[in-house]
Amino acid sequence: MNSSEKWLPSVQTSNQEQRVDRISTPLLKLETKSSRRSRYPVENAITAALVSLADASKADFSEHRTRRGAKPSMFGSHGRVETRETIGKLADSSLLLLCDILPTGVFAAFQALNHPKTLPMLTSRAYPQSSGASLVESGVSVPFKAEDKLLTIAIVGLGPVGVCACIALLDMLYAGDVKFRIVAIDPTETRRKKVEAIYAKVSQAYGKQENGHLEISDIAASKNVVTKWTEGIGCSSVLEVVGNTSALSLSYELVRPFGCITSVGVHAEHQVPYTGRELYNKNVSLDFGRCPVRAMFPMALDLLLRRQDVFGEVGGETSLVEKVVGFEVAAKTYDDFDKGRCGKVLFDPWR
Repeated sequence: MNSSEKWLPSVQTSNQEQRVDRISTPLLKLETKSSRRSRYPVENAITAALVSLADASKADFSEHRTRRGAKPSMFGSHGRVETRETIGKLADSSLLLLCDILPTGVFAAFQALNHPKTLPMLTSRAYPQSSGASLVESGVSVPFKAEDKLLTIAIVGLGPVGVCACIALLDMLYAGDVKFRIVAIDPTETRRKKVEAIYAKVSQAYGKQENGHLEISDIAASKNVVTKWTEGIGCSSVLEVVGNTSALSLSYELVRPFGCITSVGVHAEHQVPYTGRELYNKNVSLDFGRCPVRAMFPMALDLLLRRQDVFGEVGGETSLVEKVVGFEVAAKTYDDFDKGRCGKVLFDPWR
């Protein structure tokens, strides 16, 4: 179960494995009118569709959070007029993040916070009452202490999707007024510095620094951080956003008994680095799966609208997109990304 100080390379998946499953997951369908005047700026049918999708998630998501015992989320908090006006001002570069990177990050955070094994910390109710089960007449509910309500989460991998997961997670936790501790882990120093700067900006924007703490860490130090925070128990939830065996191994080491691992990293043909017996003995839930992008689109769009300071700017200290380049430097750019010398880069064929 030992993890090395860098993520191990993964085997490339086949086209068959990478195809989108359009049958097994009920997805929110995007319907637009056929009339479109131009590709830039975003307007007419595209704007109407984005506004419609943003509005679609408002009542359902807030009702879902309230029903679970948590405070309503800030997702979908904008009105139709404000949404329509804001969409027209979105940076073109940020719209590309809606293809799958930002929805996947939001999906990872949403899955982790809505898992039955995480809900006790969010609802201050013991399992299974935290998931809505009724307490039998003879049952006794033990009150939650302050330390029981403190949610400890690890994010393994701070690439572009990991950064999106981190921002989405902070957004949900601050909106729900949840006490939390997050350890954000990556072997690459430049990625750690990026997330550190983003966290400073996001936490300051909410003005709720006292609600929680995010600590940046490399692989080796992360184990000591979690051990110190939890007295050796482990994290309530771990988000694995890398997609290889070393990241899965670290996730298993960090998660507590009766915890959950939410994996959105794209895994290839390698074997999962632990057995069913190990998961069973530790009572760990391992959640794999591709993000249903169209279903997560409204929540991702809402976050994109409100966090243009991170998603809309290019090349800044807290910008997710580091630069926009032409195709002539594509090979070098891919090599730089693979070796951790750059972060998210967009290609402009007309440049």
